[in-house]
Amino acid sequence: MARPLRIDIPDGIFHVTSRGLEQRPIVVDDADRARWTDLLDRVARRRQWRVFAWTLLDNHCHLFLRVPHGDLSAGMHDLNAGYVTVFNRRHRRCGPLLQGRFKAILVEREYHYWELSRYVHLNPVRAGVVADPREYPWGSCRCYFRPHLAPDWLAWEE
Repeated sequence: MARPLRIDIPDGIFHVTSRGLEQRPIVVDDADRARWTDLLDRVARRRQWRVFAWTLLDNHCHLFLRVPHGDLSAGMHDLNAGYVTVFNRRHRRCGPLLQGRFKAILVEREYHYWELSRYVHLNPVRAGVVADPREYPWGSCRCYFRPHLAPDWLAWEE
């Protein structure tokens, strides 16, 4: 049976997650994390995404973003396929890294924004990686407290 088509909504706001196959790691070290964040930077700039919050953990990632041109699927393909290609080449492996397609939930109510932002930023704390989300370098929380670190596409002020 074919997968249902995704609905790309111009100016849609989404919570997107991608998970490692069988809950395995999608990053091995900080070099992988840097490659993923560099790729997110390129995709967000090229697609003019407004990212409200993001976090990359060892076996999954979260994005909370606005997609102005209705190109979430194409952009996530660029991000995920691009990262898997780089990861596989670097670690001399082949095959899938991610578990199926990315998961995207349309965020329809503004009152969910604060809760979702908090959820994304507290993920490293809940995973036991850090005690304070501001300490975690592979997410957007620290940019909320140090705006000079924020890239142009991070909508921390919104």
